Amino acid sequence: MAEWGSGHSFATRVANLTDQTSSASFLSRLNGAYFLLDQGSGQTVFNDSASDTLMGSAGSDWFFAGTADKITDLSALDKAFLFGV
Repeated sequence: MAEWGSGHSFATRVANLTDQTSSASFLSRLNGAYFLLDQGSGQTVFNDSASDTLMGSAGSDWFFAGTADKITDLSALDKAFLFGV
């Protein structure tokens, strides 16, 4: 995905990929009309209900997790969308 690999800040990339039209760079986003939405009528990301262990890396990470999932290294720098919470 061009937006995720762009030089935009982590917060800007998440905003642009989640259809936050108030983002300062929304009009220059690189993902076109494609978004990662965890709820609503246009939902594009779904919980598979399987129990998973999610582990990020250095820097900021973006997790999509269900109530059966475990995030091993969630920090204040990360963003997590939690299904069923």
